[in-house]
Amino acid sequence: MSTPPQRGQWKASGGLHQASGQPPLPPAVKVGGIAALGVLLIAAMLLGVLFGGGFAPRGSASPTPTPKLILDPPIQVGAFVRGETESSQVPDPTAQRIVHAAYKDGANEVLFIMTWPESDLTGRLDDAGIAAEAQEPTEEGDKTLCGTSVDSSLPGCGRVVKDTVLILISIQGTLTQPSLLAMLDEFESAVTP
Repeated sequence: MSTPPQRGQWKASGGLHQASGQPPLPPAVKVGGIAALGVLLIAAMLLGVLFGGGFAPRGSASPTPTPKLILDPPIQVGAFVRGETESSQVPDPTAQRIVHAAYKDGANEVLFIMTWPESDLTGRLDDAGIAAEAQEPTEEGDKTLCGTSVDSSLPGCGRVVKDTVLILISIQGTLTQPSLLAMLDEFESAVTP
């Protein structure tokens, strides 16, 4: 028979550790190693959550801006009846929209243009071919500019209302600048909800 091992000595008795010649790990070391691994994993997850923004509430998407005016030209304003309407609509709801329509009353013809979102009245009047001459503040303090067409010498007026530029241009007829400005007030009322 063999002699029993002395304290501190180990002798392989078969199984997994026979080939390596190493003593088996004590159960306390096995449990402690697994617990330490679990603590490390939890600490790593907590650090990831902390540095990654974790459970903080995410900012909600800002609402899509919408025009405060009705971007659909009215069918009739006073004696003027709408003709053909055109709109430049792009898929992006925040992109600029331009809507225009021609109106006739039998003797006169005007073009009504709405651009949203926009606040550069002088630039839009330049784009429409109107050389702005006079500025008149409205009751709301909005800027109103009137001028004459560089092509036809007929009057045109524009105004910024609630982030929308409204332009009314005489295309044909005998409308004067004061009468066109009064008509612009009517068009503004027609597209204001």
